[in-house]
This record gives sequence, C-alpha cells and structure tokens, in this order.
Amino acid sequence: MKHKEEITFHSDDIQEILGHVPNNIIRWGITCVFLVILSIIFFSWLIKYPDIISGQIILTTEYPPLKIISQSTGKITKLPKDENDKIVAGDLIVEFSNQVKLNEINWLKNLILSIENQISTNRNIVALFQGDSIYTFDTFQSAYNALKKKCLDYNQYITKTHLYTNEKITNITKKVKHYQTIISSSKKEIELYKKELENEKDFYQINRELFQEKAIPKTQFMLAENEFYNKKQLYENLKRRLAQEEVEITNLQDQLLDLKFKNDEVIRNLKDDIFLNIAEVKSLISGWQENYLLISPISGTLSYPKNLAINQNVNQNDILFIVVPDKSPLIGNMQVFPVGFGKVKIGQSVRIKLDNYPFQEYGFINGLVETVSLTHNSLENSYRVKVFLPDGLTTSLNKNLEFKSELVGIAEIVTEDLSILERIIFKFRKL
Repeated sequence: MKHKEEITFHSDDIQEILGHVPNNIIRWGITCVFLVILSIIFFSWLIKYPDIISGQIILTTEYPPLKIISQSTGKITKLPKDENDKIVAGDLIVEFSNQVKLNEINWLKNLILSIENQISTNRNIVALFQGDSIYTFDTFQSAYNALKKKCLDYNQYITKTHLYTNEKITNITKKVKHYQTIISSSKKEIELYKKELENEKDFYQINRELFQEKAIPKTQFMLAENEFYNKKQLYENLKRRLAQEEVEITNLQDQLLDLKFKNDEVIRNLKDDIFLNIAEVKSLISGWQENYLLISPISGTLSYPKNLAINQNVNQNDILFIVVPDKSPLIGNMQVFPVGFGKVKIGQSVRIKLDNYPFQEYGFINGLVETVSLTHNSLENSYRVKVFLPDGLTTSLNKNLEFKSELVGIAEIVTEDLSILERIIFKFRKL
C-alpha cells in the first residue's frame, strides 16, 4: 500500500489513457503491424539469390598466343608476311639489316647439309664448294675458310693416300688368301705324308726284327732304316714349312690390321676436324639468326600489335608480332581476390562480360569453373581460376563474337544461393 501511495500522475491525459481498455482499431493495428513484420521475416528467409564472386578474366587459347620479341636493335629490311597471314613453324617473318645476306646463310646451310650427307660415304666433297666466289661471308669468312681447308685436306687424302692405302690393303688381302690356300694344301700334304711315314716305320720295324733274327742281310736292313729316317726328316721339314707359312700369314694379317687402323684413324681425325668446323659455322649461323631474323616457332595466324614497315628501326625486347595458334580451344584465365575465394568450386557457372563487346548489346558468355588454383599469387594478391567455355564465344543473346588474340573483361562466378535474411545476419556478424 505504501508503494502504491507513492505513485503519482503528472497528467490527467495520461491517467485517462491508462485507465481505459484500447478499442478494436488499435488492437487490429498492432496485429497488422506484427503480421507485416512476420511476413517480412518469412519472405526474407524464403527469397534466395546467388552470391557473386567477381574478378578480371582474359580469354585466350589453350596454347596462348606467342609474342615474338626483337632480340636486338636494328632496321627492318624484309617483312615477308602480312598481318592475319597463315604461317607455319619455321616461317621467316622479319629480317633485320646486317652485313651477311640471307641467301649466303642459306647457301652455307645447304653446303653443310651436303657435306654431312656425302662425308659418311667417303665421297668427293670439294665440288660442293664450287660457286662460292660470288659470296662474301663477312664475319663468317674465317670459319668458312677453315672449313674449306679441312674439306680439301680430307678430299686430298681420300683421292690419293686413301686410294694407295686401299690398294696395299687389297694386295695384302690377296696374299693372305694365297697363303691360306697354301697352308690348306700343306696340311693335306702333311696328313698324307704322315700315313706314308707310319707305313715306312712299320716296314722298318719288320726289317729290324728280321735282321735281328739273321733272316736278312745287314745291307737290306740299312736301306730300310735310311728310307725311314729320310721320310721322317722330310715329314719334319713339311711341318716346319707349314709353321713358317702360318707365321707369314700372321704377319700379313697384322700388316693388314695396322693399315686399316691407321687409314681409319686418319679419316676419322679428318672428319672430326671437319665436324668441328661445321659446328663452329652452325654456331655462327644460329647467333646470326637470333640477332637478325625472327622465325615463328609455331603455326598459326600472324598479328601485328603495332605498325611495322621496311627501314623502320626497332629496339631490343620490342614486341613485334603475336602468333595465334590454330585450332586451339578457348579458355578463360580469371584472377580472383582472396575475399570469398573459398566459395569457388569446380563446376560453378561463370558469366563473362567482355570489355570489347558491351554485354548490354552483345550479352554475356557462359562458362564453367574448370580448375581452381591451390596456391596464392602474392604479387597480384589473387588466385587463378581456369574457366571452360562450353559454347565458345556464343553469347546469351546468341551472338557469335570474333576472337582477336586476347579478350579482356569481368567474370562473375555464381556461387551458392543465400537468402536475404542470411545476408542480413552475416552483415550483423561483421559488426
């Protein structure tokens, strides 16, 4: 009671409001407000839309376009290929000013190829140098002269000393075959004489027994004895002659081996010298090509990133050409910042909006996440996502876009759906 007595009202209006029960309008108003709030909460939970992870993307080929860079500073003297020309690997696309002409380099290449083909069969290679007087090889001259001298030395040996050595080898080979025939005959003769000697020995033994028994005179026994020892001496002489013939044929075979070895060694050394000079010329050609020629390493379509003309000076490391590979599928290389990257999964759809083709007019390109990088690029503070283009460059508005080397734009990865309520809650969690 004491507590109630302490309550005082400062206004008659407030007393009047608190003293009456609210009427129906007020009660229904409160109910409607409550239902509206519940409806908002319900629909914010019910309505969902996908979360988007955006990043820059470059559309290129599976095998990216190759940039052809100038290796030195110089003046353009030849541009054999025009923009958008189809080229194959090995095609010349630019030549720079230099002292050695391209036709001289090509002549040297053909010369080296011919030398390598003919030298393996010990053929005359001097004729290959005919017509070289019309060329001035400038920085190549010293190496060329050394190669020519070695080839002349080789050719002189092949056409003179080598032929003489071959004749000696042929003669010795004939002698060896002759001695082999003689030895074969001697062996047969010894074999026959051995049988005669055995018979003579038996005859001698018989005569000796008869002489011991006084059945024959001594003179007859001595004749048999002398005949046996004469045949035995002749048999030993035949064996000695066979041994000498075998020694002789061994000496001839040694001579033959020495001649062949020395001949092969001389030819091998001469060839080695030639190949060393060829390697030097090849090295010079390779250096010349790197400095004064640009040759396409791949096949494709040639593109000029900037204007080029004959007699135009270019600087080292200038990007002069871009070669777009033929029949290479298109892919997208996307850079995604770390924020929200964990939501990116393989197979998620990607909407690509290209800078070259405004999406309001051309639409967007559909893609799918093919691979997701596991490592972070600290230099660009991003992760790499590879995007597959199932429809190629056909857009959502069914327009086919033209591919030009590389296309840059913005890509949106459509991740999991989130309700409005979840998004509001996530916002509050950040606070």
